Amino acid sequence: MDNKICSKCNRELPLTDDYFNRRKDSKDGFRNICRECKGNTFGNKRKNEAVVYNDRTKKCNKCGRRLPLDSNHFRKSNKTKDGFQGTCKECKGLSFNDNTGTWNEYENNILINYYSNTEKEKLLELLPERTWIAITYQASKILKLKRNRSLNRLQNGKRKCKECDLILDENINNFSKDKDGFRATCKVCEKKIYEEKRRNNNVITNKLKQEKLMEGLKYCYKCATWKSLDNFYIDHDDINKIHHWCIECDRKYYFKINYGDKYLKYYDKNNKYIDILGNKYYSMPEVIISNWLIENNIKFNKQPKYKDYIENDTTKRRFDWIIFINNKEYLIEYFGMWYKNSKSKIVNNYIVKSKKKIKDIYKNNLFNKCILIFPNDIKNSKLDYIFNNL
Repeated sequence: MDNKICSKCNRELPLTDDYFNRRKDSKDGFRNICRECKGNTFGNKRKNEAVVYNDRTKKCNKCGRRLPLDSNHFRKSNKTKDGFQGTCKECKGLSFNDNTGTWNEYENNILINYYSNTEKEKLLELLPERTWIAITYQASKILKLKRNRSLNRLQNGKRKCKECDLILDENINNFSKDKDGFRATCKVCEKKIYEEKRRNNNVITNKLKQEKLMEGLKYCYKCATWKSLDNFYIDHDDINKIHHWCIECDRKYYFKINYGDKYLKYYDKNNKYIDILGNKYYSMPEVIISNWLIENNIKFNKQPKYKDYIENDTTKRRFDWIIFINNKEYLIEYFGMWYKNSKSKIVNNYIVKSKKKIKDIYKNNLFNKCILIFPNDIKNSKLDYIFNNL
């Protein structure tokens, strides 16, 4: 008989199944470590188990006693060859001949008749020897319910919400679907849970916006702060819409685009825009026009009165600029809120007043001396085309 030295304890032992476990990958067909170093005893364990099984007895893994192989001493199991668990009932805290694991017909009838209609406390009173986990497990077997989510399903086509405990019809209107069927929580509770998770992750949700809007606050996405509604522009297209950025962030953005990193020289905190020469205006498009005039060496004056050019005019209206080109004077009027497709009352009233200005310019023969500029002219960079044709 061949011998083999254990690589762990360095003992020379017979090369058999009693001393070494088998291994297909090795040359001799056995492992390098003996059975004792592996935590087992020498000898053929499989033969001993077969003898125990044939004698209808079984050795408990915990206490080591040999007991009859029946339901009075061992609990049943589908995972073992003999159909019983490895530890006896006494080692599990039960007494022999205790068959509480099996459900009788009376208990099963209680589950069939009362599980879907009664509360947890009443079921525990009807089945005092059973725990709630055991009741739900047995109910899922008898009623053919899937574990976890489907335990809230009732027999009459209804489902109990796991969060709010409301009994609702089991349909798409009340519960969302997934791979296994309907979910355990209703759609209302799902929205609440999803809303809480997003708020915990510092997400600005639509519901949070509406709540803050009722308090007179709005979130600026540029500076990431909540501010009062007075700090935001109203959208000209729709008076109910408010800009996403506050006035300060909006103005800084326009100044950076037009002046670069040195925009602070032309930035005024008193809600006014400043051109290259330091002239102050109320809108950025006016600054763009003013800078264009300065860069092209065109002399101008700000806000001449209508009275000086229109007889019998008693209004306080003013033109935006008067420029001097080739010893001629030209009046400039910029209509900054001219948006025809707007639904805002403020914009529509502004357009009505602007049309009156244009009529007065035609009546008094000032059309050849007047230059009308609209927002689209600045967007499309038409200033060169407008002034080069003078």
